[in-house]
Amino acid sequence: MQNKLTATDYIELFLLVSLPIFSFIAFSSLSAYWVQAPYDAWRIYEIFILLSFSAFLIFSKNNVLDLFNSKTSFWLKNTLFIIVILIAVSCYFAQYSQRALADTTFYFLLAVTVYAQAIILKKHPDWAAQIAAWLAVLPMLSLIFLPIALFDIWHGRPGTWTQSFTNIRMLDDALLPSLLLLWARPAWLAVCPEQNKWKSWTIHSLVFIVSTIYLLSFLFHGARAALFALSIGLAFIIIFRCVSWKKLILPFGTIIAASTIFFLFKKYQIASGSKLIRSGTSGRTELWEKAIKLWSEQPIWGIGGNHFSLYPPDYISAHPHNILIQWFSEWGLAGVLVFLLLCPLVYTVFKYRCNISPFILAAVVALAVNALFSGVLVYPVSQILALFPLAWAMAQLPTTQTTYQYKTISPSIKILIVVISIALLSVHYKDLFCKDCMSADWHGAPRFWDAGRASHLIPYDIEKMGKAPTEY
Repeated sequence: MQNKLTATDYIELFLLVSLPIFSFIAFSSLSAYWVQAPYDAWRIYEIFILLSFSAFLIFSKNNVLDLFNSKTSFWLKNTLFIIVILIAVSCYFAQYSQRALADTTFYFLLAVTVYAQAIILKKHPDWAAQIAAWLAVLPMLSLIFLPIALFDIWHGRPGTWTQSFTNIRMLDDALLPSLLLLWARPAWLAVCPEQNKWKSWTIHSLVFIVSTIYLLSFLFHGARAALFALSIGLAFIIIFRCVSWKKLILPFGTIIAASTIFFLFKKYQIASGSKLIRSGTSGRTELWEKAIKLWSEQPIWGIGGNHFSLYPPDYISAHPHNILIQWFSEWGLAGVLVFLLLCPLVYTVFKYRCNISPFILAAVVALAVNALFSGVLVYPVSQILALFPLAWAMAQLPTTQTTYQYKTISPSIKILIVVISIALLSVHYKDLFCKDCMSADWHGAPRFWDAGRASHLIPYDIEKMGKAPTEY
């Protein structure tokens, strides 16, 4: 890293720091927002973050990260523009065009943000480790209440530690990437040979305790999807990454400690939240069947982005708990092409897996698996946290360039990003500054907003909160 920072460096640092600031607000339950519901506030903050990274990609120079050869890049670029055309038509035919437009443009900006993060993290690897360390420990602002809750549960009293996360799955999905970042031991979480024994022991002990608390949250919430994804991520790096067993001491020690505490509660038959071992898929099968049926009825254009909850049968969930089926059913052929567009990246990550830090690689795999069973790529906090490891993994991949002097992004891509940003703002610009507003309908399950069927935020009126809306 250069001794003297340039103006561009300061902008890049500010963009990266916005991630832990966002995480701090979410996990601390800090009421630093102007709307009623924390979830809606998180979405608004996330939109500002996405727009900021997109602006960086548009206005900064030397901002192309070449991960593919020229032939692959050519096909990827052309496929992208085909997807844009298909999605534009899909939005036109959707029942609620604005809703579909907001959803699709939002996911485009998420992809742009990951790419922009990868460019910055490639340029500043030391900053990457520092940001990762903060993202790893900030969930303790909520999870600090878990030991207190367990004490209350042990004595027969109700206990909770979800804070502003009104749905336990939203917390679990946000916690998964943080746990794997913690196991990576980045920056000041690592034990350095230069440290004295007391300091090394203290850091190691605190990391172990925090790691155990995170895993206990999964166990007591009965988070089967997160635990399964975590297992697959660890298995992947053991089989394909050949990670040293020394680095596995922390995760396996955590698993043993957390499992022991959890089963002690079970042994004494203490009420401890959701059951870990339970029959059925918790409604996922029905959601998948509905999504596949909708896709079969509209295979080309799809039913429209963020339209899943608007079609019968009426389940409480506003998304099918599988990101691929969600894209296929709502975007049709464009969703399939998006999946195909990701395949070269998946291949490149696997090919150069030894270039990626083991637990960052495990995080990418775990989050991909979790996205097939949960809303990790639907909820705002988990979206921000889950996509950071992917950006960091991309930053660790070798590029086709011989130097770190990046090429300038093509004008056509810049224009596309501008159009997409304007399209998102055209739908939600009033929502971003709606004071004392909230998303409200009788459905409630979160998707874009806290209320799954709400298209916009409305002025808070407690007398009308329980009434069904006349339109979505």
